[in-house]
Amino acid sequence: MKKCLIITLSIIAILFLSCSGQSKNDRNPKLIFSDVPVRPDIKEIIDSIELGNYVSVYERVGAGGQISPAWQHYQELKKNATADELTSLTKHKNAAVRCYAFQALAVKQSNKLFSIVLDHLYDTAQVVTVSGCMVAKEMAGDYFIKIVTPKLIDLAAHKLTIEQRKKLDDILKSDDQITLYARESALHNLH
Repeated sequence: MKKCLIITLSIIAILFLSCSGQSKNDRNPKLIFSDVPVRPDIKEIIDSIELGNYVSVYERVGAGGQISPAWQHYQELKKNATADELTSLTKHKNAAVRCYAFQALAVKQSNKLFSIVLDHLYDTAQVVTVSGCMVAKEMAGDYFIKIVTPKLIDLAAHKLTIEQRKKLDDILKSDDQITLYARESALHNLH
């Protein structure tokens, strides 16, 4: 039990050192990642997420099922940030902050989700995700898509409509500049 936690934390540390934020999105010049001005109480939460620099997909991690500090920060963000603050934070310089802001926005049932997903189709910044004992790196844009995909990640989050999903798949299939895993998946479904 302790061994799994030590391994998980070690992997997070290694991935943290190899992950880097992205200051701008070269393929979508209107999407610039930077510090986002927020209220002091929200800044404190954001600083904690940025310091940890990983996304816990679920509340508990490791073989012992310890409560994840990252998940606790996400819960605070979801509870305290307004929809406008969360929307702004989807452009934060830190990929973990962007992912959690988008997830919280989806749980709050925002009507801006589809346009935000489209803005992040070129968001290839790596984010460390922890699910139980599994630690992985994925692109932030892929995490955004997973949040709004039925039966994936947060089931309380708003999901794309059938029409939005079809439009997203059409864009993923037709734009060879998109390097997200979601594009490979959409192309694979052609066959």
